[in-house]
Amino acid sequence: RIAVVVETPLSYVGDIGLGDTIVIHHNIFRSYYDMKGYERKSREYFKDNLYLVDENQIYLVKKNNHWNSFDNFCFVSPKKEEETMVALDEYESNQGVIVFSNKHLEAIGINKGDEIAFVDDSEYEFEIDEVKMYRMKTKDICLKLN
Repeated sequence: RIAVVVETPLSYVGDIGLGDTIVIHHNIFRSYYDMKGYERKSREYFKDNLYLVDENQIYLVKKNNHWNSFDNFCFVSPKKEEETMVALDEYESNQGVIVFSNKHLEAIGINKGDEIAFVDDSEYEFEIDEVKMYRMKTKDICLKLN
């Protein structure tokens, strides 16, 4: 899920540049076997360990040793379950803290460190810098709790 940018398209205008580290969709690097049993690379494979990645498959960008969410994505750290007699899970259901916000969320007052609630089945788990986080889209955040 981690890649380093070696080139951007000539027509690209944005924040991603050469040498940036990006977190991308896991299927980009996936190999599979076709109906005849031959191993095939993903359709994003170009050559010599180079891949052509579409912007909608980029979730997070590391520039100058600092992570920033990309486009409509944000990253949420799940909220630990409070001390109770019976715990069903280690984490609270549908609650977390914004770790990497985005400009869409910031425009409506949801920033890094805010406790939020999110819709069911929107958690797409990642480990970033050894911290468990959920990658989500702006539309998955439904409530600011603090």
